[in-house]
Amino acid sequence: VGGGGRGEGACLLLPPSPRKDEGTSVDREEEGVCSPCVAVAARIFCGGDQSFVTLVQSEQDAAHDSRRPHPSSLPLYLPSLQRAQELILASQSQEDICSLVQRFFSSKACLNGSFLAESHYGTGESTHSGVDLACASQVFFSIRLRLQQLQAPQLLTATLCTELFPSLLSGPLPSSPECLRLFHSLPALLLSPGDPALEEVVPFIKAFLGLPSKHKTSIGNWLFNGSREYLHFWIDKLKGIIVKLLPKMKRSIDENEKAANLIKSESSPSMTEMDKEAISTGLELLSYIHLWNTTHKDVLSHTEFHIPQVTDVMDLVYDYLCWLENRPGMVKFCSYPFVLDPCAKAELMTAESRVQMHIAVHTAHRRNVEALFSSQGGLLDLSPSFLELTVNRPSLIRDTLAGLASVSQQDLKKPLKINFVGEEGFDAGGVQKEFFMLLLSEILDPNFGMFRHYDESNLIWFSDQMILYESLDHFTLIGVLCGLVIYNQVIVDLPFPTALYKKLLNKSVDLSDLTELSPSLGKGLEAILSYDGEDFEEQFQLSFELTRSGLDGIESVDLVQGGSHKPVTKDNRKDYVYNYVQYVLTGSVSEPFQAFSKGFMKVCEGKVIHMFHPRELMALVVGNSVLDWSLMEEHMAYKNGYTMDHPTIKLFWKVFHSLTLEAKKKFLVFFTGSNRIPVAGFKSMKMIMQKMDGGEGCNRLPVAHTCFNILDLPPYDSETKLRDKLLQAINFTSGFGIV
Repeated sequence: VGGGGRGEGACLLLPPSPRKDEGTSVDREEEGVCSPCVAVAARIFCGGDQSFVTLVQSEQDAAHDSRRPHPSSLPLYLPSLQRAQELILASQSQEDICSLVQRFFSSKACLNGSFLAESHYGTGESTHSGVDLACASQVFFSIRLRLQQLQAPQLLTATLCTELFPSLLSGPLPSSPECLRLFHSLPALLLSPGDPALEEVVPFIKAFLGLPSKHKTSIGNWLFNGSREYLHFWIDKLKGIIVKLLPKMKRSIDENEKAANLIKSESSPSMTEMDKEAISTGLELLSYIHLWNTTHKDVLSHTEFHIPQVTDVMDLVYDYLCWLENRPGMVKFCSYPFVLDPCAKAELMTAESRVQMHIAVHTAHRRNVEALFSSQGGLLDLSPSFLELTVNRPSLIRDTLAGLASVSQQDLKKPLKINFVGEEGFDAGGVQKEFFMLLLSEILDPNFGMFRHYDESNLIWFSDQMILYESLDHFTLIGVLCGLVIYNQVIVDLPFPTALYKKLLNKSVDLSDLTELSPSLGKGLEAILSYDGEDFEEQFQLSFELTRSGLDGIESVDLVQGGSHKPVTKDNRKDYVYNYVQYVLTGSVSEPFQAFSKGFMKVCEGKVIHMFHPRELMALVVGNSVLDWSLMEEHMAYKNGYTMDHPTIKLFWKVFHSLTLEAKKKFLVFFTGSNRIPVAGFKSMKMIMQKMDGGEGCNRLPVAHTCFNILDLPPYDSETKLRDKLLQAINFTSGFGIV
């Protein structure tokens, strides 16, 4: 009865009869159980959340039942796991306990009807499950503990695997939210403390994945509207299963590669089919939780889903290539980018860039060979292997825009080389860093007229004064430059808000993005949304329009058609705020942004860019501004006679740690070409200090090879001299030259 007649919401189960040899008896009325020999069921009435049975003394009386409540009506006995807990803990017979476990844990109806909270009558698809999860966890824990004490934990696993899970996988689909409660409560049993049993977890996840979309959404709503602790419990346990299996997965991949190359492997296969299913189904369930998190407006930070061990254990470049080629038969983490942290995605971006550079260079070489054989004695129009830009410092913007204007999209994918006129130097990366820093600081300057600076946040956004633009092509070229920054793994402090990266990734912007750009404006709009007074219209006196500074002074802009005549009320204020945000961040700057995006995607059109969360993409561009200088010391390498215990090195770190923050950042620019570091931190940078020849007491300045992150440090013999020479080097050095 209940659950559409499928026996999922309620059922009639009798506890096991006492054994005759125990000489005991059970008073069934005290147990709250209707004895089958007391009366005959005349009629059964099934409602949405209640079921009743009317009982009569004999079958003859059943024919005269008038559907009115019978004096001897008794409630239908609904077994619950709370009752199972009592019986299991009280029993000393392993045979009886085995029977109890099988009876209770094989029943979907029993699981759905257990642990009901007082509010369970309000169970709904978007509200809550009506399950007391604290009670469920306590009952599951005590039953497992009792079975372990009896050295019979396999009883529960056997029942779940032979009775319950087959019915979940092949039985009829649940018909109502009440019949989904077991999917909400059962993880408290399956993912209990310790290492979860894969033979229990995998069939449950497969049953969950087989549910209709609307049922999965209901469970997601229950998770995100309920206890945060239980939500974290699901995520942490699923991640734990995957992390534990990563080494086996890596060994299995290595073995398969050996087999493919006809290399004999001495070991047996590392991964079982259950292991493979555990990783694949675990990732699929995590993907649903990640989707629900997006639906619920990122209740959890995107970092909650990261599994950093993937970067440490797996070969991500191999994973990327398999994903790119869509190789069958293996899990690819690139299909689940939400578990990859920024370090992993940066590694994938580098791999993709190298693949595209290789293709671009190979294409250029092929064209040159074809031109060589097809020429008839004339001049050869050979394609260079690099994207080479030659610029003057005084005319940096003009030279760069002119150089990029005629470059094809294919040539943009070639390795970049920068030449400053009049400066000798080999560009292995350091010249690029200075080039981008100088160029973008000039071109993004609000005085250049293309961007508006917000003093409060010190950020910039596209200017909405179209008359100032000579051409939208400039925005396209700026987009190309920003794309080249990412493509060539250069870190530049671009002062754009998160909204830019959201829009580049086709994500919607909201009030939080406008608040980041203009905190006072954002707070004002938040005040409109939070005002509770009944005098809203009198208090704010707003219409669906905004005012802005134009070339001819202050002007008004309608946010909707006829907006100046449409008052903002308490009922439509959300629409007003939404339209305001969309106008400032999207509508008023659509043309310059589209031009910028077009240029950006000319360079960064690959698949990896779309794996990034907007904040991760932002961090990839601007790097990490939170610097732990002790980690720089920890990860520094030494050459040419220097070690971490050398007297000069000890003097250096003593001087360095005593410098001001501004001086330390200048040193970082001097050393690496940037005042920021990659998202992976100092550990991802190969920084080297090597001894410079010149004898003791050398008066030469330190020399930095920013292309290679190498510092030549003379063996200074005093702290004073080291400090003076170091400050002189970082404060008065500019440009690139051969030393």
